[in-house]
Amino acid sequence: VIPLDKQYVPVVRNGATVAHKTAYFGEVFVGRPDAQPFTVLFDTGSGHFILPSAACGSDACAKHRRYDRAASASAQDINHDGGAVGAEDGERDEVSVVYGTGEVLGHFVREQIC
Repeated sequence: VIPLDKQYVPVVRNGATVAHKTAYFGEVFVGRPDAQPFTVLFDTGSGHFILPSAACGSDACAKHRRYDRAASASAQDINHDGGAVGAEDGERDEVSVVYGTGEVLGHFVREQIC
């Protein structure tokens, strides 16, 4: 069970607030043995769990805490089907998720999350 915080986010059109969206946030801990803490937005319109990577150099990533895959002994690189990435795999599978405000591009990792 993760305690959630609720925030009302205004939807603004032509300078006027026309509605409010509800956003739910909570804290999770990722990786072992030293879990990395993150405050995450639970997106009810998606089944994805997305974290900015330490390898990301964009301005958007720089504004947030980043997941350091190398710091976690429990992280396992996987392909989109959940199978482990093998040494014979030339390239890793990538995922692209498009939201109303932009796009996220990344790799798949199986990880321990509390």
